Amino acid sequence: MIRYLMGELSPEDMSRIETEFFADDRCFERLAALESELVDSYVRGMLSEEDRERLEKAFLASPARRSKVEFARALLAAAGAGPPREAEESWQVRVWRSLGALFQGLQPALRVATGLAAVVLVLGAAWLVVETARLRNQLGVVQAQRRDAEDRLAQQRARLEQLTQQLRREREQRAAGPSRLPEVAVSLILTPGLVRGLEEPARLAISAQVQRLRLELDLPEQAAYRSYRATIRTAEGGQVWSEDPLRARTRDSGKAVVLSFPAAVLTPGEYLVELRGLTESGAFEALESYYFRLSRP
Repeated sequence: MIRYLMGELSPEDMSRIETEFFADDRCFERLAALESELVDSYVRGMLSEEDRERLEKAFLASPARRSKVEFARALLAAAGAGPPREAEESWQVRVWRSLGALFQGLQPALRVATGLAAVVLVLGAAWLVVETARLRNQLGVVQAQRRDAEDRLAQQRARLEQLTQQLRREREQRAAGPSRLPEVAVSLILTPGLVRGLEEPARLAISAQVQRLRLELDLPEQAAYRSYRATIRTAEGGQVWSEDPLRARTRDSGKAVVLSFPAAVLTPGEYLVELRGLTESGAFEALESYYFRLSRP
């Protein structure tokens, strides 16, 4: 086996020995142990000048074996330059046996396959890290959106409860009969066609005593729908009131749709009123938009 490691055998003998240690694990282990001892003796300077030259000429012609020699030198430098100890030799034998079993014992095709497998594993691990970070980021976004939706839902529920109480009070006041105090209402005439952000919206200032608001929505001359639906939205697009069916009323200045609702529905701010008309097919289609700004002293 020494002559095999030194490269002094004929190609036929080299092939026969390689076949033997590929087929026999014990033979391979003996060869790995012998190779480790040879490398260790070389780096410790324990070989004769002739054996050293033979080793450098044949054995060290392989890049993999030169790497083993460099590794052994590094181990020797880390362990100190003292005389070899049995424990060190046994550990080195085990190291070289493991490395030899993983790399030297593989045929060239298997070495390529092993390298490709390692690359795939590294790329797979990197992909997992990136994918995990991406999923965590998406989870954070979804959780933030969920919290925001829950906050909006809580606000809408509180607003609905407030409106429910307001409507209950109004019903109780109506049930009390004519002896109750007259209801304070404020009217505002709105004209369509304003461009939001470019033209000043109509202003409506009300006091705390105002109980109802009455919006008169001017209709275009060509409007001729069976009925209408009016929806009030905030500047952010949230719906605060919707009512249908509404009928067109004739005034001196033309036709209009009148929308009446509790004043408590609105808080100070800008609002959009969307007016839709009911077609013959039974569907509502967009007709006009109206803007106004509400303030309270």
